[in-house]
Amino acid sequence: MVAGRRTPVFGSKAEIHKAIIITGKSNGTQRATVSIKITSDQASPSTIYSGPAKYSIPIDPPCTENSVDFLLLVDTPMGLPEPPATPFQFPAKGPYEIHAQVLREDGSKSGVADIVVRGNVVEIPPLRVNYFPAYIGSTDMEFARRLEIRGVVQRAAQALRQATDRDLPIFFPLKSTGGVVTTLRSTVDLNPVLNPPQTWGEWFSDKTRIGALSATQQHDLRMSRINDYFTTGAALTEPAGAQTRYIVVLQKPDLYAVWGSDGINGFSNHKGAMVHSDVVFRTVAHEIAHTTGRTSDSEGWLFSRDEMQRDCSLNYHNEAMEIAHGVRIAADNSRAILKDQYHMMVSVVDNPPWWISQCTYWHLVHRLQERLDPPVIQVRGHLSRTESANGAALLPSYRMDGVIDLNEGPGEWAILLKDDGGNLLGSFPFTPTWRLETHGDDQVLQVRDLVITSFGYQVPDLPGTARIEIQGPGNQVLDSIAYTAAAPSVRVSAPAAGSTVEPVDGAVNIQWSGSDPDGGDLLYTVLYSSDGGENWSMLSLEGEATEFAVTLDPEETDHVVKVVATDGANSGQAEVTFTTKPAGGSGFSAMIIALAALVVLGAVGGGFFLMKKRRA
Repeated sequence: MVAGRRTPVFGSKAEIHKAIIITGKSNGTQRATVSIKITSDQASPSTIYSGPAKYSIPIDPPCTENSVDFLLLVDTPMGLPEPPATPFQFPAKGPYEIHAQVLREDGSKSGVADIVVRGNVVEIPPLRVNYFPAYIGSTDMEFARRLEIRGVVQRAAQALRQATDRDLPIFFPLKSTGGVVTTLRSTVDLNPVLNPPQTWGEWFSDKTRIGALSATQQHDLRMSRINDYFTTGAALTEPAGAQTRYIVVLQKPDLYAVWGSDGINGFSNHKGAMVHSDVVFRTVAHEIAHTTGRTSDSEGWLFSRDEMQRDCSLNYHNEAMEIAHGVRIAADNSRAILKDQYHMMVSVVDNPPWWISQCTYWHLVHRLQERLDPPVIQVRGHLSRTESANGAALLPSYRMDGVIDLNEGPGEWAILLKDDGGNLLGSFPFTPTWRLETHGDDQVLQVRDLVITSFGYQVPDLPGTARIEIQGPGNQVLDSIAYTAAAPSVRVSAPAAGSTVEPVDGAVNIQWSGSDPDGGDLLYTVLYSSDGGENWSMLSLEGEATEFAVTLDPEETDHVVKVVATDGANSGQAEVTFTTKPAGGSGFSAMIIALAALVVLGAVGGGFFLMKKRRA
């Protein structure tokens, strides 16, 4: 049971949830009229069902030596007893008991023993889903065309966000109210991510010992960079301990360009997914479920064929099986009985009625339960695997409060934390994603075997950690970075904290300075919030400049900018809060100004990931 989730009282599975059947034996000879009452002190409301006194059973004396059978049947045609009852819920986690009582007409006990069902209520924190409209721009793209594409992906992302708010708590084991938190983020031009500076490519080739990249390897690297961009953005912008997934929405040609061939609906990694702008909500739910796999799976953190087969003895991924059953309860408490429906982990079945299968639901209950948010290190980078060698290129790490992704233990691929004497403090194995698969509109399986892939995991910030290493097959250390307790510091010099600022073309120039106690070069990430820091947008990732023109939300007057500095292994940050006067002018003009500013920022953003940082 999930705390805060609307729940029915199921009937007999053999009767497809159409009845609750109570059977017993009695040696009484005189009949009494009785009713059935179902209660739970832990539930809200505590009385789940109180039916009419309509049953006649022999329970009163005189008694005989011989007993007779009796049967009480409560109709539950829509998952709850009739006359109509409303769904109940358990408001808090912990043990529960549900009592079914047989009562006399006056409400007193009948002498028939209570039927007691015991179980445990689990707490599942809200799932945060961030939608990113995105496109692949170019320097020669006409302004009108850029505006048109942005409008398409923004509208599609907003529609999927609304469907997620409405439907995800119905299908997933989440609280019925507040179980999902969605945001619609600023539109992202992926061109700077897909086309890094030549110096970055040279650094990567040297680190991974691949040499000149083939066309396929270049494509793998572009996909790896996109995954790293959004995974790192989620780690830097989300509240401590938040369970967050990102959904990137692109037009079909752009999604196909990222994937490498036509006809797909979407694909996922361990933190999020990319889908095209024509998909329906089922595709998003399908991809989010994929992201909840375990690290031991051969598919690399994806809940898919291997985990289904291991946990449920059935691989049903993208198989058109009618294996989903249950009662669907909508936000208005309306209910529908579902029997032999297609499950949501099938790719394309012409959008029929669908539901979540028992195995997927069971898996999500276990994977989404409440977790602590201790101090962690966000370790990330790119991996390569060729016939001749394995390689790794560690990207900047960040210290934060978060959710531990990996369990300690041995493994072929692992993140190693060591002290300054080279002693192992902790080994955190993971399974890289070397294969991606999806189905397209024609239901034909498409598979991509990767040579280059990204990873990004949060591991415990163990006391005494002085070095982070990536270990590959054969216990080979493929890359390492020095890690000290001395974090960089940042000071925002302009605008002044608490000041009122006049934007120029919808933007405010932020200036700062940073220093590293270890004397390392620093890279800076700029984050922006227009709601007091509750939600953040990443405007630039790991640039060298110490100023940035932040385009403001024209509808808000209170603004917060955060600058995060990294020396490649540790991080520090500073925030500045300022206000603006209420915006004037038309909304269309403000949109054009913001778009123009974003185009300029996209060009500036092409410099992120420059690897001028201290490495040992």
